[in-house]
Amino acid sequence: MLTEANIEQVLSTISANAAALAESLAQCFDVSWTLAAGESGTWDPTLPVSGFEGQGLAVVFDVGGQGLTVLIPESLSLPAWYLTPNESQKARLDTLAMEWSMNLFLPDMEPSRYATVKVANLQEFVETCQPLHWAATMTIDVADAEQPTGSLLIVWPLLQPQFEAESPVPTPAASIPAAPVVESPAAPTGPDPLVRLRSLPVQVSVRLAEKKITVSQLLGISSGALISFPKSCEAQLDLYVNNARYCRGEAVKIGEKFGLKINEVGTTDERASKILNG
Repeated sequence: MLTEANIEQVLSTISANAAALAESLAQCFDVSWTLAAGESGTWDPTLPVSGFEGQGLAVVFDVGGQGLTVLIPESLSLPAWYLTPNESQKARLDTLAMEWSMNLFLPDMEPSRYATVKVANLQEFVETCQPLHWAATMTIDVADAEQPTGSLLIVWPLLQPQFEAESPVPTPAASIPAAPVVESPAAPTGPDPLVRLRSLPVQVSVRLAEKKITVSQLLGISSGALISFPKSCEAQLDLYVNNARYCRGEAVKIGEKFGLKINEVGTTDERASKILNG
């Protein structure tokens, strides 16, 4: 639970994990920002917050029924894709929220829910989330190549954290002649054939390497034995779903835990086939 009593503890945790928070941003947006704890204060709905009157992203967390949000304004030069992310980019935003859930909070305050959502007006978004009358704020100063770039804003606690994306206004672009409209065949309607399978649990594992050995070699394994594999330490790791290889990626550190950043994945049909036949 986020309370007045643990405000200073949360602030200290955020300050201590600034480097990890910056690394998550770098992986999500392909930037080289550094973060540093800025000023703390109290949310005042009657005062405009400079730099947060426009659109951007909000990373939202639910901790014990209350919320905390980190506001990322578009003025930080967010990539254009954040407005209409594809599946891979959506995964990046989800990963950002997941990694931050491990680095923003005390060990006994693990969020039960988190998400990164698009917001049309960051300040109005905070009001929609209903901050408490004593809600605290903290700025996180952002620098690129040691040059100040802007800041993030943390606000908590929130009574009604919002996890549904809004619809920001697309950034105006140069006038381009409209392309002729080509009517495409109507998409097939009807129930999704996989809808009954989507909630089924599947076993997911990451395989470091594999090799075949003889029984005599197996029996010779004891504590302290060293086994080498014909695989480079730089090679990608395989992720298996129900013992069928599903995708590949590279090992990453998420806080104090191990993770896999997906780099190669098959088509949707191939993935579905492997799950159904695995």
